Amino acid sequence: MGRRTAVFLTIVMAGLVAVASVLAQPRLVTVRAGVLPGLLAGAVAYYKEYGERHGLRYDVLNFGAGVPILQALVKGDIEMGCLPHQHLIRAIEEGMDIVAVAGCLTGAIELTVDRDLPVGYGDWAGLRRIIQERKARGQPLTIASSQGSYPALMLRWQLKNNGIDPDRDVKIVNVAAFPDHGRVLQMKQVEMVSTMTLFAGPVRLQGQAKVFWFPYDAPSGNVNAQILVARRLVRERPDTVQRIVTSHVEIFNLLKDRRRLIEVEAKQTGRPVPLVQELFKNQAYLYEMDVNANKGMAKMMHEVGWTKTDLGAKVEEHFDFSFLERATRQDRRSLSVVRWAPEVTR
Repeated sequence: MGRRTAVFLTIVMAGLVAVASVLAQPRLVTVRAGVLPGLLAGAVAYYKEYGERHGLRYDVLNFGAGVPILQALVKGDIEMGCLPHQHLIRAIEEGMDIVAVAGCLTGAIELTVDRDLPVGYGDWAGLRRIIQERKARGQPLTIASSQGSYPALMLRWQLKNNGIDPDRDVKIVNVAAFPDHGRVLQMKQVEMVSTMTLFAGPVRLQGQAKVFWFPYDAPSGNVNAQILVARRLVRERPDTVQRIVTSHVEIFNLLKDRRRLIEVEAKQTGRPVPLVQELFKNQAYLYEMDVNANKGMAKMMHEVGWTKTDLGAKVEEHFDFSFLERATRQDRRSLSVVRWAPEVTR
């Protein structure tokens, strides 16, 4: 055999080995994930690595609102969505066959007041006194929220639960865009906002506001965002659902390392590290799903007229813990409770 022939055969064999190696690799299943901007930033940073470990290729699609994510799930345009628990209740009312298969994020909302308002954290008696004094002077305390949002629902519940009439005792103004909540507070156009920490945090870090209450004592419990899938996917492609859940469990376990969490969130979002640190005093990645909190949410939504009936009795039909049980080797009882509390920032 001549030298040229030997070199040629070597090249051919190397090419065949490379082709065989490619063919031997398992084909990745594409999972289109519908998320609200920034909601799963830390997890998304690990989607490639942990998706491929479980034979998945995540394609992240950002949506501007939750309802379009529900619609995309039903149509089969996406395989999974991550949404706060009021959206599961909305899906149930609309007859959408949507199932929660894992938790993804908890916390993230707060009642924040102007720094000069003379009340401390959780001082509802002091707040009531100020509100009544202001009302008597014809200068009602002004509070901003985004009408139709969960923080707006929570605001009304908290006020009523603490002896304050949201329609007569205070002035609630609609500031539709969440990013504007911090601005109106900073400019002293309002004295309180019910919002997300993402938008109140910067104002607090500048010393112009303070947390008044983390409102997780309501029937809806902690705000729990959940991984939702169409029941059709559970029925027809259970292996894909299992891979989705298992990869998220592994990612969330990884992000229990606080230093790693802050670093990856800051890098992924471009947000300043101090803001990210502040955010994760009031939110966490957790895979547990709180069924009772979802039932409480159904009750609250009905009480304010967001749903025609209390859908709490139907909630459990829209949970499937089997994938989470296999991924964590825990039973439903332990996975049905969210054990988390915010760090109170005074």
